[in-house]
Amino acid sequence: MAISNRKDVEVKREVKMVIAKDPFITTRRLAEVLHSRGIRSQSDKPLSYEYICKIVRKVHGEAIRDLDYGEIKNPYGANTSPIQSRFSKTV
Repeated sequence: MAISNRKDVEVKREVKMVIAKDPFITTRRLAEVLHSRGIRSQSDKPLSYEYICKIVRKVHGEAIRDLDYGEIKNPYGANTSPIQSRFSKTV
């Protein structure tokens, strides 16, 4: 089943909103929520498991790609963790 790009973007937007509310949602429950929001297949049934998994992988991939690693701070303050500093000392 070929899905238009516009429909794909709409489904991704809805999936992002649902995952933001419940990050541990199952694929089956995600299909039910999307169906209740009006996102359906051409035969007025919930979207297939494979298609939902594909969209979720795309959403996660976009989130990782958009992540700015420069803003992630080292919790130890320095450039090394305690383990790294312990092993980097010379005897």
